This record gives sequence, C-alpha cells and structure tokens, in this order.
Amino acid sequence: MILSIRLVLRCWWIGAIGLLAINLYTFNSRNLSQALPPKRLGSEVVSQEIPVHGVGASLETSLRNGNGSDYDQYNFKIHTLSSPSCSPLEEKDVDFTLVTQLSPSRLAIMEQHCERWGNHPISLAIGTTEDIENIEKTLSEFGCQKNLVTVSFVSDFNSEGEYPVNRLRNLAMSRVQTSHAFVIDADFVLSTNLYQMLRLHRAMLATDHLHTLVVPAFELQAVCNEQNENCTAKHLAMLPDTKNELVKQYWTAKDHVGPNPSVTQFREQAAFHAHASTRYEDWMTQPAEKLLPIECVTSDSYEPYLVVRPCQFLAPFQEAFVGYGQNKLTWFQQVRRMGYKFFQIGEGFVIHFPHARSVASVQFRQNGKKNPFGVGVKETASAFKQWMKEHIPDSTQIPYCS
Repeated sequence: MILSIRLVLRCWWIGAIGLLAINLYTFNSRNLSQALPPKRLGSEVVSQEIPVHGVGASLETSLRNGNGSDYDQYNFKIHTLSSPSCSPLEEKDVDFTLVTQLSPSRLAIMEQHCERWGNHPISLAIGTTEDIENIEKTLSEFGCQKNLVTVSFVSDFNSEGEYPVNRLRNLAMSRVQTSHAFVIDADFVLSTNLYQMLRLHRAMLATDHLHTLVVPAFELQAVCNEQNENCTAKHLAMLPDTKNELVKQYWTAKDHVGPNPSVTQFREQAAFHAHASTRYEDWMTQPAEKLLPIECVTSDSYEPYLVVRPCQFLAPFQEAFVGYGQNKLTWFQQVRRMGYKFFQIGEGFVIHFPHARSVASVQFRQNGKKNPFGVGVKETASAFKQWMKEHIPDSTQIPYCS
C-alpha cells in the first residue's frame, strides 16, 4: 500500500497552468470510441472551445448587483439532462465507478486509488495543460490500468483561484459507464474493501434512483510537515486499511490516549457540521450488511461523500463555483431538496490524507472580507440559494435535526 517516495517526487514537477481549450482525453481508447464522435483512437486530444462560467467571470457583475440575487448570470441547472434515463434497474445491473478530479500536484494519490479500488472503473478529470503523455506514463507507473481508467482534461482557466472544480466533476461524471458513481475528493484514501462493501447494497440501490449511500469520512491527523519529502511516506504507513484498524485509532483520539497518529471525524475541529450528520459512533458497531438511514441533518453545511446514480434527474455540480469553497456543499443542498435519501454503509470508509493547502484554499482565506475570491464565492452561494428556492420544489425527505 505504501506509495514510493520516488513516484511522489516525480509528480511534483507536473504543474497546472491554463489557457483556452477544453481537452478530453481517454486513457482507455475503447471507452473513447464509445463516448466521443469517432475521429482517431489512441492518445487523441479532442479540443472544443466553450464559454467560461464561474466566480472569476461573474464576480464583477455580482458585486455590482450588491447581494448576489441576480442569479441568471450563473447558469444554474436543475438536472443533468445529457445523462442516461433513470429507468428501473435490476440488482445485477448495478455497478460502481470511482469518480474524482484533481490538479497534477495531487496526481500521486492515484497510486492509492488504483490499488485500493482494484480492478474496477475509475473516471478521473484533471485541470491542467501539461503534456498528456507524461501524465499517462505516470498513471501507468502507479499501476492504473488503461482499460479501467478514463481520464479527461480541462485547461481553459487562468489560475488556481479559478480552478474549475465543478466542471471537472461534471466531466468525470459524464464519462461514467456504470449505473452508479462514488464521487470523492482526490485527497481521500479508500478502505481496501470499499468496492466489495458497496456491492452488498446493490438491491437497495436498484429499487430507486433517489437512494444514495453515505461513505463515512475520517481524517488522519498530521504528525509531520507535509512539505517535507519524507512526510508523505510516514503518513502513508500510518493509514488504516480496515475498519478494525481505524476504530482503534478513532477511540485512541476520543480517549486522548496512545501515540499519534489519531483518526477523527473529518473536519471535526475546523467545520464540525460538514460531516456531523453522519452517524460515526453508530458506524463503529454497524455490521457490513446493514444500512443506517441518515435521519436528519444538523445544518445546511452537511456535505457527505455519496454513491449516486448519474442519471438525468440527478443535480449537476454547479459550475459557477470555481476554486475553493461551497462547490460540493451546494450540490448536496440541492440533492437533498430534490428528495434524495441517504443511507450510511457499515464497513467501508474514506480517510483524508494530510497535505499542504492548495493555492485556491490559501487565496480563499487571505485578506478577510476584502478577498475577491471569498467575496465571489459568498455572492455565488447567495444567488444559488435564492435560485434553488424559486426553481426547485421542496421535496426534502431528510429534515433538520431538532
């Protein structure tokens, strides 16, 4: 499981800059022929100019409006109409694709994803203009199989602050060929048996496209400086592979005994309500075969990692959100309002891997209220909430906790 330092270092030189074009490239040429108009197979880049939407493009107008209530400029969407229909499924038709997005500075984590997800499909979107062949070579060295990993690229952004995170997510989702997708941020590591644990619940997922699975998210507390080249290997060696290993580290943290590293609820200190609605302590004794419903949410800040069916009814990630902040949280708010139900699995998990903050994260937090990135995100979020209230009937099935 341990990611070699040699491969980690190799990834740092792959930088992310942006000019004008969206490049879709498929690591699997067979999948490329199915998903795109036939041109030339193999290592082909298909380029298409598209309009840029996002905080950077709309911030000036948003600030001029004052309160972000003019939401037409953001092009918010209710459904993903380009996706397959939500027609009934049989249990045997249910399968899973791991969906994630990243910049090349996070590419090293793909070794863990490809190893732990096993011989099952992955849809990866990367924001960069770097050489595709070098990225393909690196993925191959990480053990990512060409017939299982579909890679797409977006390059028409100007800075990390306008990193098109939700457009990348939507692009990766659009390449999914299975009935369901597990959408994860790339800096999380999967439990080694996660795919097998998801398969236990195929029958429930087949009954209703509004049924989703919540995969509990944990956080490995850093014990060294992530900028140190030896720190990555040290943290990888400390990762729990199984639920039993994680539970021991979790209760060590709760009881404040034992040596580091400790494992906690993800963002327990920084943003408690982001995952507080997940039933962590129930999960500790929850059998693999049993699902626990998420019965209520503690706040609008809840943003769990979900297994969803990427069919036409599903809400897209709103592409007006770029860079850092609100990009996934608002998606869950919309999904919840549209009537989806959430069931917590009992064995698999994901755990956040310590790393240095991204440029987008740093930019979002700097300069306080005068920070244009932070202001832009807040304006966009305000406009989104008003749009959602006016355009999406409230079909919420999961109430607020009393």
